Amino acid sequence: MRRLWLLSILPLFACMTPASRGAGTIVSASESPPSAWTDQEKTKDSVIRNLRESPEASFHVLRVQGELSLRIHRSSDLVLMVVAGQVELRLGDRTIPSAPGDVVEVPREVPYAIVNRGKEAAVLYAVYTPGFNPDDVKTISEPTGSGAWKFNLWTQ
Repeated sequence: MRRLWLLSILPLFACMTPASRGAGTIVSASESPPSAWTDQEKTKDSVIRNLRESPEASFHVLRVQGELSLRIHRSSDLVLMVVAGQVELRLGDRTIPSAPGDVVEVPREVPYAIVNRGKEAAVLYAVYTPGFNPDDVKTISEPTGSGAWKFNLWTQ
């Protein structure tokens, strides 16, 4: 009897939940981004657009015409999915040729860069956890000379 009573009031709690966030966004190679890229965005090497944010994560579409320079995020993990184009992803001391459908996980504090290797701009879907904070990005200069050090992702 107690279970039956609980089941009868559960729909009331469902009605009290916040309104839904909407239908979401489709980021697909066969469809243009949520709104077409502006002429100003097309002139830049890379552009990031915020699609949605939550307390736990932020969701973006990234357009790379040329290169996204070597950088780290101090307090966010990043997942990148190549949606369109041919890119070369640098992750630590590895270089990974990537194509649509490839997914790359970039842990916080691991350096990464993206280079477009195609004729058209590449489009990537990016998820930051916790959400993207521009103050969290640290650009890294390329080491030079014979004493140059390499990033090591694996514990020796």
